[in-house]
Amino acid sequence: MEYALLVGTAYKTFLNKAHPWLQLICRLFLGVMFITSGIEKVTHWTPFYQAAAAYKVLPEDLLYFYAQVLPWAEIMAGAYLVLGLFTRYAAGAVAAMILSFLIAITIVLIRGDEIDCGCFVGGKSEPVTWKKWVEDVGLLLMAGYLIWVKPIAWSIDGFLRGDKN
Repeated sequence: MEYALLVGTAYKTFLNKAHPWLQLICRLFLGVMFITSGIEKVTHWTPFYQAAAAYKVLPEDLLYFYAQVLPWAEIMAGAYLVLGLFTRYAAGAVAAMILSFLIAITIVLIRGDEIDCGCFVGGKSEPVTWKKWVEDVGLLLMAGYLIWVKPIAWSIDGFLRGDKN
């Protein structure tokens, strides 16, 4: 019993010390990744549109709208995460985007299509695989963590709340 109490206390102490760093790492990782991905899609819009069309999950009119809006949504949500401003809302937007990617990837994998993911269209081609699906689940978990925890002092949200740590 005493051992369990000791381990529980050590775990809580570790989480309290690691939490700000973990949150900062998740925020910056997701933020920079979404900003970069969005910029790639804006600057290479036609290849991105073609990659999105290859999924064959959206009708043409909705696909065009999605391809116009998604890159800018990625850039904005990523910027908010990097700044730590409206962190939970930005993480919610990122989680919704990742969820849409997971649904599309799942459909493609079930159909057995071999297509490029379209994640970073200006860079190297990356096929849609179960590995990509697992990566996106990991990103979704990171976004979920940012939604779940209270934003830290090392953010504009924390500064506006008057946090000192």
